[in-house]
This record gives sequence, C-alpha cells and structure tokens, in this order.
Amino acid sequence: MVGFMPETLDECCAHNPINVSDHIASTLPEFWSRRVSRRRKVGDQQAKEVVKAEKVKSKRTCKHSVCSLGTCDSEKIPMTTALMHFSQHQMNGDADTCICAFCGAADGHMPELNNTRKKYMFPDACCFAGNTLNAKKLKTIECSQPLMNHPLECPSCSAAVWRFDMKKHFTIAHPEEEIPEVAILSEAEQNLIKKKKNFRKNALQKADLERLEDKELALLPLTDFWDSKNKTWKSNLYGNFGKRNSTRMKKIFGKKKFE
Repeated sequence: MVGFMPETLDECCAHNPINVSDHIASTLPEFWSRRVSRRRKVGDQQAKEVVKAEKVKSKRTCKHSVCSLGTCDSEKIPMTTALMHFSQHQMNGDADTCICAFCGAADGHMPELNNTRKKYMFPDACCFAGNTLNAKKLKTIECSQPLMNHPLECPSCSAAVWRFDMKKHFTIAHPEEEIPEVAILSEAEQNLIKKKKNFRKNALQKADLERLEDKELALLPLTDFWDSKNKTWKSNLYGNFGKRNSTRMKKIFGKKKFE
C-alpha cells in the first residue's frame, strides 16, 4: 500500500475504514441535542464556585510550627503533637509572656468557638489557620491525650487565656491579685505530662502507665480501661494494664463501678 492513492470512497473504506466513518459522521446534520435549562446551568456554575471557595478557605496553610523555646532549637512541631509540646513550655514557664498553645506565638491570638460551639477555629494569625479543634476533647483528660489545656476567660479582665498560661497571665496583668484556683495545675496533673518519656505521640504508653501513682491514675477516665457495657477490661493497651492491676484499679475508682 506504500504510495497508494485511493480515488473512490470504496477504496478509502478499504484502506482506512475508521477514519472514513468518523469523517462521514462529522458531516451529518445533528437531529437532536439534550436541552439544558439556562437556570440550571447558572445554578450549577454558582455551586461549583461555592465548592471551590470552600476548598480554598479550608486549606491547611501549614503542617508544623517552629519552636525555639526552652531547650528547643528551631524544632519543627507537627500539629498532632503541638498542644502537648507547647503546653509543657507553658507549664515550665519557658516564655516571658503568654503564648499560643499550638504554635508558640506571643502575639496574643486565640482560637474562637464556631456557631455550634463544638469546635475552635484557628485565627489567620496562627500558622495552623484553617484547622479546627474539638472543644470537648480539649477539656478532657484521657489516655490518648493526658492534658486539659483550653481557652479560658480571665475572671479579672475577661481576656481569653490558655489554661496552662493563666498563672503567667495573672503574674503579668494582675500581680496584686490572688491567682484563681482554675489557674493552678495540681502536682498530679503535671506529673501526667512529666512522666511521659516519648513525646512523638500524645498517648500514654505502657511504660508511662507503670510510672503513674494512684492519684495520677485517678485523673484518667475509667472508660479508657473498662468496658462498662460488657463488664470486662478493654482489649487494648489500657485494658491489659487495668487487668494486670485490677486490684489497684478497683481501689482507685471504687469497686461499685466494676459491678
């Protein structure tokens, strides 16, 4: 077929039938096309623009913050462990002023509750802007995150301050006033953090649990260890710890809770 030049349509079909059929189809008149409502077309376009805007608004601007407080030397801190990391700095008083418990910034920005009051929204000034925080989880001590650090309203000036920084806030802003009880962290609560050896993860590990005293274990929820519905120890790290120390756990939490 090299150098062959078809002269008729039949010869063209025999030489390249696919291209010929496409060519013929393209020259035929279009008898029917789907009718698209102009209103629907406009609505679909607006919906696409809204979805696109939401994606831009919810974009995670940063995956980590940088810390130079205390003994840290420009250490990169991921958001997953940021609260645990900067809460330690707040607890140890490593900063000269109050800081953000997630990025360590000292510009005074604070997360705000959304309309449902179930989540905290990071402000634009925070490097984690665009992310949200579970408000209930921040106010609960549990094995997966053994600290309770959340925004509080100062009883003296109504300023929003992180719980672990309230003592410093009173030292700076209200030096002559008595520090409220809410700003005082008990020794047992501090030890939940101090006795952790690995801070790459928030959760308490087996070795961490072994180091805790009774008053420190009492701060953890029994539901992390005990399945009250099935009346048995949970089949995880914490349930196994409770099972091995069942006598001690029943003494701490009370025998009635295990019945």
